[in-house]
Amino acid sequence: MENETNKTEIKKLTPDGIAIAKQVSSYLRIMVDVGIGYLSFSRKTDTLSGGEVVFQGTPQEIIHCDRSKTGRYLK
Repeated sequence: MENETNKTEIKKLTPDGIAIAKQVSSYLRIMVDVGIGYLSFSRKTDTLSGGEVVFQGTPQEIIHCDRSKTGRYLK
């Protein structure tokens, strides 16, 4: 049933909604690729380790952070 609901919701997406979903999917793939795919959006920032904190921000912001290994990976 859940899969059918997802398909129905996807069919309702506007072109802008599809573009946003693709961008979010890309960001989530990056999180998985760099090894922090286990993080949830509901997790409070004060529970993150130092390495996890480095990832805070949008990929565009992180790319411009010279100290960030994740930023170098994204370049």
